[in-house]
Parts: sequence; C-alpha cells; structure tokens
Amino acid sequence: MNVEEIKEIIKLISESDTIGEIKLVSGDVKIKLKKIGKDVVVFNERTAPPPTFSKASTIETQKKAPEGNNATPGQIKFARDLVEKVFEGDDRAAMDAIAHALELPLSDIPDLDTWDTTLTRDMVGPIIDRLGAMYKMSKRKFD
Repeated sequence: MNVEEIKEIIKLISESDTIGEIKLVSGDVKIKLKKIGKDVVVFNERTAPPPTFSKASTIETQKKAPEGNNATPGQIKFARDLVEKVFEGDDRAAMDAIAHALELPLSDIPDLDTWDTTLTRDMVGPIIDRLGAMYKMSKRKFD
C-alpha cells in the first residue's frame, strides 16, 4: 500500500457518513483511521509491546570513553555551557580567557566549533575550573 492509496482511503472516510473507523494492515505496519467530527485522525499502532520499566543501572549505554586523550562529550558540553553563561556569546573574550587559563598563545587554542574533535582532557580541566570560578563570581555580583 502506497501513500496515494492511503490518502484516497482517508478522503473516502472523511466524505462517508457511515464509516467511522478502519484499520489498515500492510506487512508489519498497522494504521488505524478514525473519523472524529469531520476530521480523520490517523493512529499508528504498535507492532511490538511497549517497553517495560527497568532501573537505569540495568540499561547498557551506547556511550564509550573517548579514545586517547580526548575530552568526553559531557566535559565538552559543560565547558561550552560555561562559555555561554560567562561570556554570553562573545567568543573573542571567551577564547582570550581560555588562552590565559591554559597559559597558551591565542593561536594554539582550538576554535569553539571544533571542540568535539580537538579538545583534550588536559585542556578541558583548566577551562572548566577557570570558567566555573568566573561564573560563580558573576553570580555573586548580581545577587
């Protein structure tokens, strides 16, 4: 069954006064069409039972530790969030502060857009420490 055939069936149901509900089965896909007022609502029925409850500790995660000395995705996200909170979009000031924190020339600091592949664990630690302290100080000024 293709999309055009399904559209035609929806049109027939919406124009009909006697048909209120219909189930379509094509392979392992089940669709339920139900007329509510003048509208036809499409329900996609599950072919497998809904997942059951399980503890978080029993679920295997897809996340792997980064290879080599690369920073973890969580560290990178946390560092980016701190950059946004402290510098509010001023990337130049953020890069300058990061260069000071790492005691490196500005030209050796990886661009924020490339952190997913270039930021190392050795770099992310001092970045988070410095930006975290700056964020706490900025919160105290406004409290």
